[in-house]
Amino acid sequence: MLRRILIISIFTGFGQLYSIFVIKLLTNISSGEPSVAIAQLDSLFMFILNAIAFGLQSAAIRDLALSEDWKKQYAHIQSARISFSLLMIIAIIGLVFNQYYFIFLLAPVVACSGEYALYARGFPVFGSIISCLRLTIPFTCVLISAYIEPSYAGIVYVVSIFATYLLTNFLISRYLRVGYFFKPAFSSLKLYLQSFPLGMATISLYMIGLGLVLVAPYFYQSDTVTIAFAGLKFYVLYKGVLRIIHQAFVKDMLSESVCFKVDQLSILLSLLFLSSVIFFPHAFIQLFFGAAALPHQDYFLMLGIGAVIYSFFLSMSTSALLQKKDIPYSLVSVIAAGAMIVSAIVFSYFKTSPVPLGVAICIGEFIWVCGLVWIATERERVVKRILFLAECSLFLAVPLVIRFYFEDTGTYYVLSMVLLGLILLLLHFRKFRI
Repeated sequence: MLRRILIISIFTGFGQLYSIFVIKLLTNISSGEPSVAIAQLDSLFMFILNAIAFGLQSAAIRDLALSEDWKKQYAHIQSARISFSLLMIIAIIGLVFNQYYFIFLLAPVVACSGEYALYARGFPVFGSIISCLRLTIPFTCVLISAYIEPSYAGIVYVVSIFATYLLTNFLISRYLRVGYFFKPAFSSLKLYLQSFPLGMATISLYMIGLGLVLVAPYFYQSDTVTIAFAGLKFYVLYKGVLRIIHQAFVKDMLSESVCFKVDQLSILLSLLFLSSVIFFPHAFIQLFFGAAALPHQDYFLMLGIGAVIYSFFLSMSTSALLQKKDIPYSLVSVIAAGAMIVSAIVFSYFKTSPVPLGVAICIGEFIWVCGLVWIATERERVVKRILFLAECSLFLAVPLVIRFYFEDTGTYYVLSMVLLGLILLLLHFRKFRI
């Protein structure tokens, strides 16, 4: 278990961390002009990914994982995705209101991607390699462009994504031994209607993350949105790693014992995140976001709290999907996202810093988790996770002691996180070896 997770985490984590460091560098180039464009484009691109995935992808992972005749189902699903992507191109009329809407031209090439089938069929390592390529190639191109001609960073980002998807889509089709392109059939769009509840959940969960950047510009200043985007990018990195872990064990998560182990791993990672922003805020922010973000330590603290809340019962979301509790799961997700958006808007009238956005994220995550507990309705599962969190929290004394005796610098920050991670891993190594 640990070996597979380690390999997946290395590839996935590297790609995500690399993108974050590029964004950090962009904020220092041309007064941060490239980072504003990338923030808008990246958020819209993530919307495209989630809109095409909708509920169809969650249902597809579930069905492809359990089906013998999965290639036939895959072809039908791909046809639906490509058909829907052709309709999405219509969104380019949004150029009238937002210059970055030209990114919707990428929808068809995104729809041709069969990355989700890699996880469903038990190839998560190759899937993580694909994810890494799809981050490192475009952001490398953006970084080069930003140094040569910053005004073209946005165009370069979109073109490089297009080229990267063409390449990786080919690699996926060869690996799975399936077709590269499937003929669109608008009759297949009924699959989207059948998975509508899961689709609403997918979009809602996207909003409780980078989706907030699509709302924030209408209520917050551009410099606030830039800082919020950088923090949310890291937050999505964290959530993405957890999601990859869940996808790696999706076939086994009908078992509560497996669900509990996955939640334990999630909680351990969340404690590393939270302890970073509590005990070493200066070193953590300086390392990942740069000096411009240092005045906003409270915002990153809110994200750390949100990370712990999100990790607590995350396996219950996968369990709900496997048990086909689509409607209650969708309802919970929509309510949580709605509460987050309303909170962010209301708070903007009182304070325009990124902190209200962090608080809104925590509110959304808390409501979502409460909803998962309501769906699960098993008191024992809740108690087990609370006790595990309480047990592991005792070891936060390690970074506390280091911080008490030493300064908030990168060296002591890395040292404390390595020690804390090793202690927690060694204590629970046996249970994760399977």
